[in-house]
Amino acid sequence: MRGLVVLSMVVAAMFGLSVAAAAQEAYCTLGQYVWGHETREFNDIPIPALLDSLITGADPLVIGMPGRGVTFLDGSESTITDGLTASWKAAPLPEDLGDAVIDSTCVLPPEFPANRKGKFRGSLFGETIALSLNTRLDPDLFNLEVCPIMTTVGALPGEDGLYGTADDSLCASDTMTIRIPEEVLAALGDTSGAGTTVGDILGLANLTLAGQDALFDVTAKQVNEAVKVLNRGFKRCRFLVDCTDALPDSFEIIDTKPAVYPDDPPEGGDRSAAAFERGELSLRPASPVSDLAVISYSIPEPCRVRLSVYSIAGREVDVIVDGEINQRDNFIQVAIDSGRMPSGVYFVRMTATGTASRRAYSQTSKMLVVR
Repeated sequence: MRGLVVLSMVVAAMFGLSVAAAAQEAYCTLGQYVWGHETREFNDIPIPALLDSLITGADPLVIGMPGRGVTFLDGSESTITDGLTASWKAAPLPEDLGDAVIDSTCVLPPEFPANRKGKFRGSLFGETIALSLNTRLDPDLFNLEVCPIMTTVGALPGEDGLYGTADDSLCASDTMTIRIPEEVLAALGDTSGAGTTVGDILGLANLTLAGQDALFDVTAKQVNEAVKVLNRGFKRCRFLVDCTDALPDSFEIIDTKPAVYPDDPPEGGDRSAAAFERGELSLRPASPVSDLAVISYSIPEPCRVRLSVYSIAGREVDVIVDGEINQRDNFIQVAIDSGRMPSGVYFVRMTATGTASRRAYSQTSKMLVVR
């Protein structure tokens, strides 16, 4: 599951990603939903066969800690596919669980966190199982150093048709930004994330499941969030292209999905009540843009509006609007000179506060600049 070829570096240069970042390896994860469905596959390997290769007699899957944990032995793999995706709140394992062992009979002890149908209870339990499996699927993931803000780009399989192999290239339009809760990083030594690895977070998750989270001044919910975003941040296979500990307070981390560009507003500018409830932001023409981007937005009431552009690393590069806007119930258009921006992925962020109601609105959209 290693590396990049020259093509990846060319793609990186085209989209404003550094060659140094592109030269890093892709990391591969699967989410709970995939691990929990026997009809799913990875690189043409069905999930049951993949689990069978990752959980062996010599290397069972252990979740939690001795005295309060679960050991999945070889032959118990169907328990995992039947039990995931785990629901319910993030919480430690039951205090009276003890050392639960699941063998080829797949019989669950009475204290096991599952419902009558065998579905696991506890999102932290399920996410920790997924991350444990992911560090076996891609062993290099275990030693990957994390930081507060991580940006990943999707991998495209090469001629071999497989993810995570040497001929993968970057899909620069498939970008995701995730945040590791600072409380989790602080519990592991430093809010900047210095020296903290995925394996450290996995270890903290197991300690939390064993009820020892109080030793680290961190909550199960915060640990669950860290584990969950790591499972999602490298889903299938993705390249880590940016890792930073600085982000403006006004920037909201999002999981970036393909941008959706709305049709022209109806005649007269009338929009649905639901749309005005949240405020709207759209980009026209549809991304990608080259020299000039026209940004259209609407507000549900007279507001103080701030419309800014951020780089993929979360740094504010331009402020387009910053002031009171009295116009409402239709689209307002402003132009941005994208010709002076390097090629790459940018975020346009609108925040607005009603001048009378003091109600807050926000919207974020993605813009791709190419040369």
